[in-house]
Amino acid sequence: LEIQAQSASLSQAERTQGWDSKPDGTIIPINSESLASRDAVWKMANEWLSEADYTEGDQYKIPYARQSLSNFWSVQFTAEPITAARQVKKALQLPNTEGTFTQLLVNAPDGSAIKAFASRDKNDKTKRTETLTKRLLIAVKTVHPTKRNHHH
Repeated sequence: LEIQAQSASLSQAERTQGWDSKPDGTIIPINSESLASRDAVWKMANEWLSEADYTEGDQYKIPYARQSLSNFWSVQFTAEPITAARQVKKALQLPNTEGTFTQLLVNAPDGSAIKAFASRDKNDKTKRTETLTKRLLIAVKTVHPTKRNHHH
């Protein structure tokens, strides 16, 4: 298991390449609501993954990240891809999972607890579709506040 900060600045070629790329089943992206240190993310990840009986040094390792503070992290399982994908699935089925993500708490540099969210890796097309779908739902609820969701 490797944890590393993800760079927020991508070139146009990297953005285009990631748009429709196949998601990596061996990665769990973790996004925190504000900046967190690598050590705080490491501690949170170890506590969370120990619930799946994963121990550092056996199933995973957590090397140092490129940046000391970030709110975009990724956890990389290091087994061969099929086993790593099973480990990702097991980790994301632990308690605190709400639908498509797992909510975690990580300590901010000032010691306060901030929310962090772990989920499956997604390509940019899926992320954009989900964002726009949420915006559309908010707009519909604004125009029709008394309507309920009906599935026929």
